[in-house]
Amino acid sequence: MRANLPRILAIVLAFVPAIAAFGQDELPEGLTSRTSLSPSEEQAVADWALALWANINAETPTAARDARRRLVEPLLREDTSASFRVAMDQALAESFREAQSDVFRSVNAYLLMGWLATDRTVRILTDAVEGDQIATRFAAASGLSNSFRAAGFAPVAFQAQVGNAAADTLAGVLSTSNDQHMLDASAKALIDALAMPESAIAGFSARAGERMTRAVGERMNTLPIDGQLGNRLNPLLRAMAEIRTAVTQRRGDVGAGWQNAIMEMYGRAGALGFRYVRAERAGQIGGAEAERGRRTVENTIQVAGTISPLLRIDRAMQDRLAGFELAESFDRAEDGDGDEFQRSATSLIRLLDDEFNLPSDRFNIGG
Repeated sequence: MRANLPRILAIVLAFVPAIAAFGQDELPEGLTSRTSLSPSEEQAVADWALALWANINAETPTAARDARRRLVEPLLREDTSASFRVAMDQALAESFREAQSDVFRSVNAYLLMGWLATDRTVRILTDAVEGDQIATRFAAASGLSNSFRAAGFAPVAFQAQVGNAAADTLAGVLSTSNDQHMLDASAKALIDALAMPESAIAGFSARAGERMTRAVGERMNTLPIDGQLGNRLNPLLRAMAEIRTAVTQRRGDVGAGWQNAIMEMYGRAGALGFRYVRAERAGQIGGAEAERGRRTVENTIQVAGTISPLLRIDRAMQDRLAGFELAESFDRAEDGDGDEFQRSATSLIRLLDDEFNLPSDRFNIGG
């Protein structure tokens, strides 16, 4: 199944909305925006959706692509109601279940479920993210990304606890996966969760931000120092940049739990650099891949270090944190013995223990 992932990625890209390419809508005018549907209107939705879904198979890729786009189109409108999403979900529920026996159809089902963004579809996608096949796991994570995006511009059709469970599962994947594709997909989905407006589900964005922050720190804390380090770090680095943007937009007004997670993530970035410098000095890494990894580690430390100044921490503590100059000393370690950086990283970890109640044993500098 892993060998089929490039094909699956192509399917995902083909699912990117392209509204301008759609033909005339076959649904009755105004149906998608109605807050309640009559039985006959629900039947009209079912007839339309099932007719299009019947065209989705690997044997007729052109027809499948057109059917996908036409099914997604009404789900991209800001005025599409939760009632329409639920009716469409109910109409396709059995077809989605039958699709699980075929990779092509199951991937399409997961992506479409994402845009439906109902309680039922979000729950199914959450379970599928932890499945056995990498292709369908990737599609499920991408589907959850679609759900969070849909909830950002249209009436929400899933409950807060359902969305929270999805974010928790994605964070679990991000914190443990060694597969770059799953790191990419789970990070993107959590970034989309972080971007959901407060008006969609109160408190959801902040909670997702805290879970993503903790997951990034947890994954950094256990990443092996090898030739794939840079590839695995890139999704984490993108997530960190989005965390920084969110904290900036909130003017540093983040809850105590999220602030704690940010400080822990900073310490774990320092610990990652500590382990990298030690491996570098021991001659365990080298070559072009190692150099790219070094640059990515440096960027990670730098980005992590730019988030804490945005928090509402007193100036004296900010000055102490800035004084460690982690990114600068990591850069200098390439031409030196690395002792300066390792001292700085150790001092940061000690400060986090003393002042932020983050025990030093949370920061992996030994493995």
